[in-house]
Formats: sequence, structure tokens, C-alpha cells
Amino acid sequence: MKDLGQAVKRFRESETVGFPKFKRRGRDDSFRYPQGFKLDEGNSYIYLPKIGWVRYKKSRDIQGTPKNVTVSLEADHWYVSILAEIEIPDPVHPSQEAVGLDAGVVRLLTLSDGSFIAPIDALRKYEEKVASLQQELSRKEKGSSNYKKVQARIAKIYDKVVNTRKDYLHKVTTEISRKFGIVVIENLLVRNMTRSAKGTVEEPGHNVKAKSGLNKAILDQGWYELRRQLAYKLDWLGGKL
Repeated sequence: MKDLGQAVKRFRESETVGFPKFKRRGRDDSFRYPQGFKLDEGNSYIYLPKIGWVRYKKSRDIQGTPKNVTVSLEADHWYVSILAEIEIPDPVHPSQEAVGLDAGVVRLLTLSDGSFIAPIDALRKYEEKVASLQQELSRKEKGSSNYKKVQARIAKIYDKVVNTRKDYLHKVTTEISRKFGIVVIENLLVRNMTRSAKGTVEEPGHNVKAKSGLNKAILDQGWYELRRQLAYKLDWLGGKL
């Protein structure tokens, strides 16, 4: 209900945010515990009301006071996210050095000092496999058990792609945010840059195949996620984006 209230509030206060939509089963499946959960961090166990004690694989130590827990399903894996509150003094970044970043497809980032960071291309190695599975999916009866099995296999590959990309971006943004106190990067409007290559009836697209390939390459780099990570990491360290 809290999430619904916040979504409605954002809708009323913003001209660009749409009215909240009901979630379909199987899409962004998750639920939250604002209270009643318990943690045995030493043994990697968490108590979830109405479920009981569940063992989890810890990715990092929890700092601060846990405030709520969100359990989510991605592909065929369950994840638990623990939100904690911690008081920290205003940080001062150890570096006053500034850098400009130019995001691209051939190179993920080109820095103003002349160096560059290679792209991840996380999806490319799985493209043929995904295309093959999508063809297999098209031959199955929609909604059948075999259809759902193939869907699950495709979702598992995309889950692997997302995690690979996120891990790479975390390494890149951590290095940049620690080295530079001021980072300048253009506000990348990914949605506008990846509009449908086919266009509309009134304005049909040109060079559709090339534009579709560029769209895929842009989305595979994760520019939005890159900027998001840079913003909060620099904020933590006392830097500025």
C-alpha cells in the first residue's frame, strides 16, 4: 500500500509520470516486509513472517539498522533486498580532480583525459541462443507448459545478461567515483535515442536494420544504469555529478 500511495503521489505531482497500473502475475513479482522479519546475519538466515527461517547467500555485510525487506523473483531465482538506515557525516571527497565522460557504443566511455573504457556487450554472446529459443517459443502453444518452460529459459539468459552488465558497471563506476571528485556527463535520454526504428505510418523509418542494431547496442551498454550508479556513489563519497 505504501508503494501504491507513493506511485499515486508521483502521478499527481508530475506531468510525465502515468497513473499506476496493476501488475500482472509473472512480471516484477515481489513483496515487502516493513516489519516482523528477523536476521541471523552470522549464519546467513532471515526470518520472513508466514514463511519462517530461510537461508540466503550474502552478497555484502549489512551496515546500519534494517528497516524493511523486499523479496523478488527474477527468472527462476529468489532475491532478498534489505534496506538499512545508517547515520553518516557529510563526506568530503579526497580528490578535487574533474573529468568529462562521453558515452558511446564502440567505447562505453571516453574520458576527457584521453583514456577510454571498453564496452561490455553483455547480450551479444547470447544473441544466437536467444534467437533460437524465441523461434522455438513461436512454435509452442501459447500458455502451454512447454511454452512456459521455453519462456523460463529465455528469462534465465536475460537474468544472466543483466547481472553481468550490472557487475561490470559497478566496477567501472566505483573506479571513476573514487578517482574523480567532479564528474561531468551529458544527460542521456535513452528513451528518445532508442525510439522505434520502424517509425510510424505518417513518418516511416529509414535504415531500419541499422537503427535497430544501434538501439540494441545502446540498450546493451546500460547508460541509464551507469549514470544512476555514478550519481549515488559520488554522493556517498562527497563528489558531484
